[in-house]
Amino acid sequence: TVTALTGFDVVWTGEVGDDWDTAINWSPASVPTVLDNVLIPSVPNLPRLTGTSTVTDLTLETNASLSLADGAALIVNGNLDVESFAAIESEGASFIQMTGTGVTMRGEINPVILISGSVGLIGNVITEGDVSVAGVGASLNVTDFQMIIDGAFVTSGEGVLQMTGSVSSALIVGDAIGFTGGSTEGLLTSGTIRARGDFVVGGPSTTAFAPTGLHSVVFEGTAGQTVSFASPAPDQQRFALV
Repeated sequence: TVTALTGFDVVWTGEVGDDWDTAINWSPASVPTVLDNVLIPSVPNLPRLTGTSTVTDLTLETNASLSLADGAALIVNGNLDVESFAAIESEGASFIQMTGTGVTMRGEINPVILISGSVGLIGNVITEGDVSVAGVGASLNVTDFQMIIDGAFVTSGEGVLQMTGSVSSALIVGDAIGFTGGSTEGLLTSGTIRARGDFVVGGPSTTAFAPTGLHSVVFEGTAGQTVSFASPAPDQQRFALV
């Protein structure tokens, strides 16, 4: 039996199966709520979420996993920490939404990732899904680490990408990239975007993609790639290094 550990409000035990919404599968016997910091250790029965759940922090220990069924949604208001050899898996059209301000994430997170808060990486992130940074105050900071996305990446509704630290930081995107969010003036000063699909910069901000300094974009698609800017100009939408 797994008991609650210091720093966590509820700990997954899998006592009677894999159903996230069965209280006895948790210690103490209570389904996590919006107020809870949640730990999923590596145990024989690992959780599967079929509906919608909201938590504060979520940690998956090494070799643990969480499956999101088709249509499932997990809202994380705090930090999302997926340790090495652990993963959050998607069985279909599921998503994880990060809503907190000044929160962090790392690890293998395969559902669609929706960022409506301000999120920084504390380790590399790998995902099979799309990533969206959308809304007032929404930001993704990949400074010092790498985010590898098999799907598409888009900013919208004032959402922004930030890369200001190590030149080795990278956003690697397998599908289309779209910048239609807020201004990135001063937010993209180093690191590399590696684009394998189309690259589209739109409005309404005339500086929705406005890198400077050592920031670079590398186009490495295996087929033709389209590049377009709604407001191209040296002081508006532009490349720094390409």
